[in-house]
Amino acid sequence: MIPYKAEVKHDGKLHKFPIVKLKVDKCRSCGEEFFTTATDEQITASLRSTIGLLPPAEIRRQLGQLGISQRTFASHLRIAPETVSRWMTGLAIQNRALDTLMRIYFAFPAVRQTLGKAGPLDMSNRDQVNKIVHRAKA
Repeated sequence: MIPYKAEVKHDGKLHKFPIVKLKVDKCRSCGEEFFTTATDEQITASLRSTIGLLPPAEIRRQLGQLGISQRTFASHLRIAPETVSRWMTGLAIQNRALDTLMRIYFAFPAVRQTLGKAGPLDMSNRDQVNKIVHRAKA
């Protein structure tokens, strides 16, 4: 374990944050320390925590609690099912906009209902948009 100052570019911004105890492996022959997949996963988890993004376990928990499949969730968010799969396995990190959309989706049944309708969303009807927003606030 080593102290580490991480610098990770995500969502167009460079994030700098400390990791007090980063697990690294060490070569038995020469003693050189090196990063592994597990090290990268720890850095990614620290990034999510530092910038306040939902971790994979929370996304899985929320979908399970709502009884919604990955495929349905992807369809509602208008993204590829493979993207959701990568978020849930930790292979990819969602951007802030999609993280915010997920939080709203999980929190408000009216948003899930509206996004669950087939076809494009008609945002030109101000009355309809206001009803959605007011239902979500209630």
